[in-house]
Amino acid sequence: MMDKVMPGLKQIFLNGQNGHPLLHTTHPGDASLREYIQGHILAFEQAIGKEVVNFVVVDNEGCSDEMFKAFEEMNVHRAQKIFLITHLRNNQYRLEKDFRVRIKNQEETDHRLLKDGDFHPFQKDRRGRVVSKVALAEFNYYSNANRRGTKDELWLRSAIVKKVRNEKVSVIVTNAPWEAIPTGEDLARWYYDRWPCQELKFKEMGRHCNLNVNHGFKKRAVFNRLAAKRLEQAEKSLTYNLRRLENVKEKASHVNRQILKRTLSMEKKRERLESQIAGIEERLKSHNGDESKLMIRLVKNNEELDRLSLGYHEKMGVYNEKLKCYERLKRKIVKLIALKKKGVSRWKNALEETVFYEIETEMDHIMSNFKVLIENMYLYVQEYFFAGGPPYGLDLLIRTFVDHYGDLEIIEDNHDGLTYRFILNGFDTHRDRKTAQHACDRMNAMNIRTLDGINIEMRVKRR
Repeated sequence: MMDKVMPGLKQIFLNGQNGHPLLHTTHPGDASLREYIQGHILAFEQAIGKEVVNFVVVDNEGCSDEMFKAFEEMNVHRAQKIFLITHLRNNQYRLEKDFRVRIKNQEETDHRLLKDGDFHPFQKDRRGRVVSKVALAEFNYYSNANRRGTKDELWLRSAIVKKVRNEKVSVIVTNAPWEAIPTGEDLARWYYDRWPCQELKFKEMGRHCNLNVNHGFKKRAVFNRLAAKRLEQAEKSLTYNLRRLENVKEKASHVNRQILKRTLSMEKKRERLESQIAGIEERLKSHNGDESKLMIRLVKNNEELDRLSLGYHEKMGVYNEKLKCYERLKRKIVKLIALKKKGVSRWKNALEETVFYEIETEMDHIMSNFKVLIENMYLYVQEYFFAGGPPYGLDLLIRTFVDHYGDLEIIEDNHDGLTYRFILNGFDTHRDRKTAQHACDRMNAMNIRTLDGINIEMRVKRR
């Protein structure tokens, strides 16, 4: 109704290296991963009772110098060191200049620029053809693309992955020491394993656990931090453009001073040359002196006067072009400042007049815990009951076995008590029937009983 799309909820998950969702928190939609990742790690290790996390793999949302510094500060008080693995954005590096390769077999470590010969085969297609290559190098995060006025150095180990077909480049970086990175292939795989362990699990939970469904809609009015953030950005942008305008005005003023200075200098030199020329012409008329020498001096002074005039006009042309450029830029900045002032006024009014509501996250957090339990249940069934069989993906596993129909048979036995025997209907293929029978046998071997003492069995119907 408001013709707006506002941030709702954001959930941050900690997944294990096999893809199991281990810990999650629910936050308002403007939350940032960088604010909570360290708290997640500490809460997880506190629940376990010891330090177990060694590498944390995140997407490029976590690629910042603040994140790397925060992990370095954590390692000061940790026995088990923890390192960050993330992905650089394309505008954060220059492939030809920023990466350094270590030179081996020398007493002191030296570096050189990255070359094409440093790349080794990484991924192959089904026919055995190389589709991507990888090279291991070092990268200073504070390169020219990220420097922003600082002279600090933050050296990161980098795996540069290049596609063979289109030479598209991806750069994976980590703050782990050099000896902790066996090869560029290992570093690249550690990052690319994020897709099956994180992204695929989010998609699975969206399909099978309703992860993307909101459950709580209770809200409360809070400080309009969204408008405050936009106001801060607008004021910062306005201040920046005001400085730009003053800088352009100062440059234009400097050019005008140069024009005045050069004009006065040119007038003085011209008056001197014209005075000398008039004196020579007077001496020629009165035949005072050597006529040939006077003529040579007269020609030289006239040539110098022409050069002076030509140089002055050329320089004035350059100055005038600069002034025109500054004037165009000034008009552009003035228009931009007007827009920024409107933005500042808009967000000031929004901050003062617009009510900001925050959805309470308690209900969604409770329901997400159940969704995590359901996902881990599916993964446990896949890993334990169907281990060693055909490689069923979770979607196929649920469609073929979990959602499979059957009959319930209730058996009363004076010795064993009540038994619920679930008999699955027949399967279309011999492979599926054999796999299901194997899973049933493993389950029955566990002798599962409910809290009220009912035995649970599963079998496959014979055709």
